[in-house]
Formats: sequence, structure tokens, C-alpha cells
Amino acid sequence: MIITAVIAFTATYFGVYWSFSRELARAEAEEKAQFGRLLQSMLAESASNYGVLNNVRSTARVGSTFAFELRTDAIQVALGSPLFHRYADYSLVNAALWVRTQIGQMNNILSLYRQATASGGGISDRGVKDLRTRAGTSQEVIRVMQDLLDATMPKFGAVVVADALMEQVEERLKAIYRREGELLQKLKN
Repeated sequence: MIITAVIAFTATYFGVYWSFSRELARAEAEEKAQFGRLLQSMLAESASNYGVLNNVRSTARVGSTFAFELRTDAIQVALGSPLFHRYADYSLVNAALWVRTQIGQMNNILSLYRQATASGGGISDRGVKDLRTRAGTSQEVIRVMQDLLDATMPKFGAVVVADALMEQVEERLKAIYRREGELLQKLKN
């Protein structure tokens, strides 16, 4: 009878242990997948901001107006997420903080130039140089974070793979924006 009780207890113990271990592994795998999706959203947002900054640099002219805005929603979500702080290397957390700060500063500068333009002041030659320099700096800061994201994402099943059409699509999209800039410039003249 004691042997039967010991066998029953051991079987129950290992059954519960096995079940608990499986559930813990499943929960950890789900957390890592969520973290990978968080990284993908950060990469997409930073790529969008990088493109906007390209447009700022290429369209900034004396007296020009613009309505560019940069977003940090995905970075804000990441920085507030316990998953991000659990799985991200400190270098990535630090880079995300730098990007969030840089984008905030850039949005403030863009807002100031919008206000100056709205009040009839427009952007001066010095303002154009300032705007282009700051946009370039912002792009460099974003690139640091993107490099860290690129290195981290494969560990969490979040891989972005460039396809064969990537360069062709990118060139077509750039041409569209260039054409738009030319048309808008003609409207001003």
C-alpha cells in the first residue's frame, strides 16, 4: 500500500511538474514572439521617420513650408513594456531613449519653423542649413538603433528580409516624392 502511494505521488508530482514546465515554456515562447513583434514595429516606425527626415533634408528651402511630423508611438510602447526591458540589451534600450529624445527635439524644431512660416517669416538660409543638419543627425541616431534592431530581431523570430524588388520599389517611391516636390515648387512660382 505504501509502495502504491509512493508510485501515485511520484507520478502525480512528475505529471504536474511536466505540465507546469510545458506551460512555462509556452508562455516564454509567446513573450519572445511578442517582443519580436515589438521590435518589428520599432523598426517600421524608425524607417518611416528616416524617410520623413530624407524629405525634410531634400525639400527644405528658403521660404519653404512643410507639414512633416515624426512619430515615436512604437518606441514609447516599447520603453513602457516590461518585455522590452526583460529581453532587450541595454544598448538597445539606451538607443531607443536617444531616438525618442532626438525625434522629440526634431518635432519641436519642425513646429517652430512651421510657426515662423505661418506668421510670414518663412525659413531663412541659416534655418535651412540648421534644419538639414539636425535632420541628418536624427537620421544617424535612428541608424544606430536600426542596426541594433537588425542584430536583435533574428534572436526572437522577427526577421525582415529584403526581396528582389526592394530597390526597384524604393527608387519608384523616391521618384514619386521628387516629382511631387517639383510640382509643389512650380506652384509657388
